[in-house]
Amino acid sequence: MSENNKEKDLNLKTISVFTTIGIIVLWLISYLVFYGFHFDKDPNNIGDSFGAINSLFSGLALAGIILTILMQKKELEYQRKELELTRDEMVRTRKEFETQNLTLSKQQFENTFFQMISLFTNIVEHSNYVNQNYNVTGRDVFDTLLKKYNDYAANHINNENIKIGGVELTKNPNLRITEKNIDRMFAVSFYNLVYFNHKNILGHYFRTLYHIIKLIDNTDDINKRFYISIIRSQLSSSEQVLLFYNCLHANGNKFFKPLVEKYTLFKNIDISLIINKELKKEYAETAFKRLE
Repeated sequence: MSENNKEKDLNLKTISVFTTIGIIVLWLISYLVFYGFHFDKDPNNIGDSFGAINSLFSGLALAGIILTILMQKKELEYQRKELELTRDEMVRTRKEFETQNLTLSKQQFENTFFQMISLFTNIVEHSNYVNQNYNVTGRDVFDTLLKKYNDYAANHINNENIKIGGVELTKNPNLRITEKNIDRMFAVSFYNLVYFNHKNILGHYFRTLYHIIKLIDNTDDINKRFYISIIRSQLSSSEQVLLFYNCLHANGNKFFKPLVEKYTLFKNIDISLIINKELKKEYAETAFKRLE
């Protein structure tokens, strides 16, 4: 209760107490005047006089009751206002607590997110591919791996008997592969060779990238598109195309591909680097542009 309300309440109680005491004192004085000091007078006259006094004090008692009711009403109003203030304070406190929780949750997410971005960047920067033909590091590794992918595809165009890794890719040995009929089966088979020959690079790379996207997807009350745009900006053209093939492959088809389509991860992909543009149809349109 506010100090002002407490002061008013104290004043009302003081008035009530003094009014009650005053009524009792007046009643005693009247009793003594009309009865105690006039015991030798006619009792009937005394009774009539005291009866009038009793009527007066009955009226005063009624007034006291009314005053008490008014005081109680006022007290209830004070209590109601105090409850409203308490409720408003609780609502304000709860909102502040929720805001603090959201802020803390966002800070925790961003700490984890940027640590994972740092890890991802570190993986890219420390990637290396060395053999008799190549000695590359960093993002150049992914350019080289995409080139190897395209070389696998080019080497099998116009071949009559298509076998990759000892696996026959078509039941029709007379089919001559061209860029136009390199379908998903062929695209995945070519990628399969690249992936298993360089799993030490691509495996770690794509697992880390997947978990960053999954972290964003699993976090509420953030601007998910904003953080997706940050990670998307980290991907080179070669990395995006390798991701394109990875999500057609068993490695990423079940879990990673739906996230790619949900968050438009191929928004800036260089389609000219894909061996057959028809392979875009393997993805929902949302992988390349937002529809809403």
